[in-house]
Amino acid sequence: MELELSILIAAFQLADTYIRWLAFSSRVSNEVKRRLWKYLIIWSVASVGLYYPLFLNVGMNAATYKPVLMLGWLPYFLIALRIIPWGLPQHVFVLGMGVISSLVQHTISTTIIMKFFGASSNEDLILFEATGYLLLFMIFLPLCRRYFVNLLPSREFFDLRPIGIYVAILPLVIVSGHLILLADDLLIHSASERLSRIYLPVVFFFFYRYILLAAQSFYDLQRLKNNKLRLNEQLNALKEYNALIRDNQKRVSIMRHDLRHNYNLIYAMLESGNVAKAREHIATQELLLEATDVQTFCKSQMINAVLTICLRRAEEEGIRVFHKINLPDKLETDESDFALLLSNILSNAITGSLQQEQSARELSIILRHANGQCVLEVSFILDAPLPLDKDGLPLNAPENRGKDTLRDFIQCYDACAELTQGDGKVNLSMYWDDREHEKTIS
Repeated sequence: MELELSILIAAFQLADTYIRWLAFSSRVSNEVKRRLWKYLIIWSVASVGLYYPLFLNVGMNAATYKPVLMLGWLPYFLIALRIIPWGLPQHVFVLGMGVISSLVQHTISTTIIMKFFGASSNEDLILFEATGYLLLFMIFLPLCRRYFVNLLPSREFFDLRPIGIYVAILPLVIVSGHLILLADDLLIHSASERLSRIYLPVVFFFFYRYILLAAQSFYDLQRLKNNKLRLNEQLNALKEYNALIRDNQKRVSIMRHDLRHNYNLIYAMLESGNVAKAREHIATQELLLEATDVQTFCKSQMINAVLTICLRRAEEEGIRVFHKINLPDKLETDESDFALLLSNILSNAITGSLQQEQSARELSIILRHANGQCVLEVSFILDAPLPLDKDGLPLNAPENRGKDTLRDFIQCYDACAELTQGDGKVNLSMYWDDREHEKTIS
């Protein structure tokens, strides 16, 4: 009997972990999933070896059964926390919601067992309750799966301080009063107390709805802020690009006005036999004409404006610029998202390059489109370590949203990005599938 109970407990603790894992299932790679479940199953088997001698030596009673239930979740929680890279607040929130679900099912199982097997011994009641819980888990699995798969808002929601922390611990706060009452050596509590625990799904439902509404409000606010930022970025880029075009038009107008004078001057030099002077004057005019040229990198006006402005700014700062850009006439990637990404990446690269001596400043950008994929590679010389956050993205000043823009782009377009440092250089490489997307960064 002790072995059967140990196996049942390990089984439903693994089942509870599965429900909690559903909240992260769409946010982790297949490799993480395989590694997670390998360790969870190993621990589940090992836990049977711990529970069995405990029940065999101490006995199957409330004093042993309850601590195993209340503390047995901890190794599973720590394994998930270690392997799933989603932060402590999200894990605590999902744990609290899972505890509410589990406690309700245990309560229903206990109520059913007392209804039909009330006169049985404590050992039988414990075994029946564990079996009943597993059966109820299977019955409630479709409903629990539906809620837990869509339970978690985005990472940014929990990054808000202190609101994110309050939301993360609130489910545990809701259920803690019941857990404190259950932490005794009494196997079966009163019917009224069991009824109060069954009321928890109502709290669960309203709290779940509150989280969704609060998250939606948060997303709407973030969307407005991001749209405003994007519009400002685009407006500033177009203003600068327009100013550049107007300045070049003025130069061309002046050169056109002086064209007859230059012809007469060259003619006079040639008439007087001063060929070298005429050649020098022509070379000077060619340089002036080249200065008015606005290079076209691609057909997209927004992307072309960003590349023109950023690369010209880099050259004006004494940075040697190397570029290789090959883009098609039409991109499926949203023009505004792409332009904002380029603007922030190149601005950060220019800022980093300016920390070097002028003779050591260098910036390279490769942007190409091949086989339905966009590839972006940016590198610049920086001998000082570039501070990175826990996701491997560059830390920026509070007023610079470069990191957030990069993360948003990666999440929206399922892009792969890698930032490396070595040999005095910083290299950012990223690629993404340039096919039709249903959403843009908001």
